[in-house]
Amino acid sequence: MWITACATESQVTKFRDQDKLDLTFGEMSEAIDKACGIDFFHDFKIRSWYALNSYTHTGILQLGRRFTGHKVEPSYTDGEQIEVIQASTISILLLVRPFLMRHGQNEAAESIDKLGDSLKRRLAQSEALR
Repeated sequence: MWITACATESQVTKFRDQDKLDLTFGEMSEAIDKACGIDFFHDFKIRSWYALNSYTHTGILQLGRRFTGHKVEPSYTDGEQIEVIQASTISILLLVRPFLMRHGQNEAAESIDKLGDSLKRRLAQSEALR
């Protein structure tokens, strides 16, 4: 999304040619929020970075999710599965929004904003219940 909404032509070329970006994920998430006029990606990055790294790099969270009692099998609650689906849905909506805006589909982008706000409120309510 950063490439679509924020990157300069030279940054895109460097990424294409060298497979390299000179920004951190934190810097990219802040830039995306600013460019899109939203407040989501930076907060999402802060709240999820530890867990995402632990799952990605075979950390304790990933290992802990592979055992149920004495069996090696996935171990996720219904609530955790729902949270992942909701976060994935919001991410997809936010990826589509700049594309729609760039192609003059402002009404569709506004609909995505409303849906995203609704899902964000539900996520916040879920967190408050924990």
